[in-house]
Amino acid sequence: MKRPKFPLILASNSPRRSALLSQINLKFIALPARIKEQILHNEKPEDYVERIALAKSNRIAKKYPNSTVIGADTIVVLENKILGKPKTKIKAKEMLRELQGKKHKVITGISVINKSKNIELSQAIKTDVKMKALSEKEIDGYVRTKEPLDKAGAYAIQEIGAVLIDEIKGSYTNVVGLPLEALCELLRKAEIEIWKKR
Repeated sequence: MKRPKFPLILASNSPRRSALLSQINLKFIALPARIKEQILHNEKPEDYVERIALAKSNRIAKKYPNSTVIGADTIVVLENKILGKPKTKIKAKEMLRELQGKKHKVITGISVINKSKNIELSQAIKTDVKMKALSEKEIDGYVRTKEPLDKAGAYAIQEIGAVLIDEIKGSYTNVVGLPLEALCELLRKAEIEIWKKR
């Protein structure tokens, strides 16, 4: 396997995360990190996402020890219950019925690793979100767009799902899947220059 041309790697195949990273003018390549994502007994949601983010970045960093690798994992938590990514329209509708009219948390674990520099940083970022009260007609209409499928909590705030949200407190980019404010601070600590002329 060829070594990457760029010193920065995003351990993800998420187009949303790639778009956010491109938004701040960073040059990187994206390589998916396939790992087993399973919550441990009595594990707190924030500990879970931080552990998964580290596992993703570690998987890629082992192959590219001279690169700085970013890992991330995002979950939606309602009353201490982690809502996954629905694979079917039925599951998506069930999740949206649970979330509608209520406040929930979006938690993203982020990690930055560079093996050659002995750098391993991680953090969990929380954002409070309140979804509007939705009718069955609205839920059905949204699910018909197929957007909720395979999205944490069955919605995408950066797309059509934006119309479902009543209030947000905290990082918007965190809800999309990559909290840029916190990530940039970790990259600074890892000696990645954000403002470097490119």
